[in-house]
Amino acid sequence: MSTVRNLKSLFSILVLSMFLLAGTGYGQSMMEHHTANIITTQGRGEATVQPDSLGVSIAVETQEKTLAEARALNSTRMTAILNAIRSLNIPNLRVETRNFNVHPVYDHRLSSSANGAPRLTGFRVSNNIQVTVNNTDMEQLGDNASRILDSALAAGANQINSLSFYREDMAPAQALALQEAVRNARTNAEALAQAAGVTLDTVHSIEGHPQFHSPPMPMRAMTMESAASTPIEVGEITVNATATMRYRF
Repeated sequence: MSTVRNLKSLFSILVLSMFLLAGTGYGQSMMEHHTANIITTQGRGEATVQPDSLGVSIAVETQEKTLAEARALNSTRMTAILNAIRSLNIPNLRVETRNFNVHPVYDHRLSSSANGAPRLTGFRVSNNIQVTVNNTDMEQLGDNASRILDSALAAGANQINSLSFYREDMAPAQALALQEAVRNARTNAEALAQAAGVTLDTVHSIEGHPQFHSPPMPMRAMTMESAASTPIEVGEITVNATATMRYRF
């Protein structure tokens, strides 16, 4: 009886193993067949939008023999800059401090001791502010930027680190660029299907990636002598998007 039971168990295991192997092969075959009937294509889209905001980084850097002198001079100049910018009465203008740094200044050509260590000759203090203006027509942005720069430089600013224009709400432009990218991907898929002699079926998957480009305009170490007035031209922001689509056929 024991031998018979063992033979039955062995037979059952063999049948189950064959069934599992057959099922695995069938599933793999179906997966390969399903994956093979896919057309993958990419599309590109573009949209433009007018900026409605600006940001400018303004700094004052001072250097004196003592830290107290460097700080006092820096504070005087920055106070004058803040007063000059605020007196412009530009709507939706904000000012905030971004960085405040203090660095000792050494002269490596001069030695203050027998071991050849560089001599401390002074202190450098820098104060950086960020000025932003929001919710403004593109035509007015350039004029506002010019007025801010001119007033800051006239009041004692000696560094303009960056100037950029942007739009606070980029979602509508991104949606337009993505829609164009999807249409372009669909057109490319139809062309591939027609060339291959097949018919497109439903969408298997879709991926979209929007990007916008608004490069900052570096303007370093400008001084009052650089120009009597600073002309600023504002351009549109370009939003690019790509879409990857996979169609069944």
